[in-house]
Amino acid sequence: MLVTVLPAMDGGSDLRLEGIAVDESLIQGTVPEAVIANAAINQLDVQDADLRAVTFEEDCWIGTLIVDETTRVSPSCPVPDRIRRQGVGAGNDSVLEEYEERTDWLDRHGRMQPAAQRDDAGLVPNDLRDDELVTLLERAWRNRAYWIPKDKDNDDQFARFVGNPRWLDLLDLLGEHDLVREEQLSSKGRTSTFVHIKRRTEILVADPEDTQIRNLYSSLVERIRGHDRRA
Repeated sequence: MLVTVLPAMDGGSDLRLEGIAVDESLIQGTVPEAVIANAAINQLDVQDADLRAVTFEEDCWIGTLIVDETTRVSPSCPVPDRIRRQGVGAGNDSVLEEYEERTDWLDRHGRMQPAAQRDDAGLVPNDLRDDELVTLLERAWRNRAYWIPKDKDNDDQFARFVGNPRWLDLLDLLGEHDLVREEQLSSKGRTSTFVHIKRRTEILVADPEDTQIRNLYSSLVERIRGHDRRA
């Protein structure tokens, strides 16, 4: 249960799980800064999870890692005995057992820093994958709330992206591609504007064959390049 609730915890040097043995566990969403050490996990389902802030220290073992194309791992992620790919983008190779296949998948999903990768891994060039706008977009996508406040909110659930100077820029970009919906809803005794991001999973998977998603990323890259030129 401690592993499962990691995304709901406050990150920092005090968040450390050590000496644990787990049969099966599930993580969804974005995990804050944390350390896992001396752990044995037989099966870990990290579909729709971002583990890039997790540091795995000595003697960590994972039997089966269940992933999808939205999964992101950290550079210290141990190589599991097998990787089971599920959901959109899994293709025919649903289980990766060869060592090189497993390390290649992990490298492309966060174990190797983008700048060190030889080839671009997707619709966002490697040199832009750590850009603030890309990071902001991923945080918003991984938030599991259906409705997200459009304007600055004091709720910790949305604090990582709502109120960011580029949040409205991001909503404008999504609106250009009909990927955001706005509604006036009652909250905390007043009416506020909320947004719903459409096709969340498809955006995270970033299938180049999906015309709407490909066009979104093309505009995203263009906007980042334009912002960098103005800076």
